Amino acid sequence: MGPLDVELNVRVCDNALSRDVFPSDYHCLGDNENRPIKWMALETLEKKFFTASSDIWSLGVLLWELATLAAMPFEEVDCFELSAYLRDGYRLAQPVNCPDEL
Repeated sequence: MGPLDVELNVRVCDNALSRDVFPSDYHCLGDNENRPIKWMALETLEKKFFTASSDIWSLGVLLWELATLAAMPFEEVDCFELSAYLRDGYRLAQPVNCPDEL
């Protein structure tokens, strides 16, 4: 299957493939399911609630990665502290080379 499904939804990544290629980016939140924690929205981290808005959050993190030439998002934050970090209002900083229009 290509990047679009039959309903013209965009598929940015094959989740299974990314787990194999980047296993250190996936972490367990205590339920034996590894997830890409640093790409997940707060409501998804806390309630396992997925919406179009949480998908947009993940897309935003992907775009941040592209603008930073593949820097690790929230590198300074431990995965188990990310929910509290986001709850306190912290977000990824605008990359230096990223124009305001983006």
